[in-house]
Amino acid sequence: MKKHYDISLMDKAMVSYMKENDGLCMKKFHADIITENIDYSKVKPGDIIEVNNKKIRLTKVGKSCFPECSLTNKPCPLSKNVAFGEDA
Repeated sequence: MKKHYDISLMDKAMVSYMKENDGLCMKKFHADIITENIDYSKVKPGDIIEVNNKKIRLTKVGKSCFPECSLTNKPCPLSKNVAFGEDA
């Protein structure tokens, strides 16, 4: 089965959120690239963004929660503040 991305991206603010909330993602999800000033809630699959002079075509925006996460009863910002992509 082919995964839907080669590169995972996460907003810098999410690193702090994950540390403060000790959700399951802190143990299971690690972004390949930490970004700043990209509002992932305003991009969509197919968009091309440039990070460190590298063009990335987004294949998915947002991340669903792991079912066993203790934070699933809260709205999780990871559902909108991460993205996945491939070389453009």
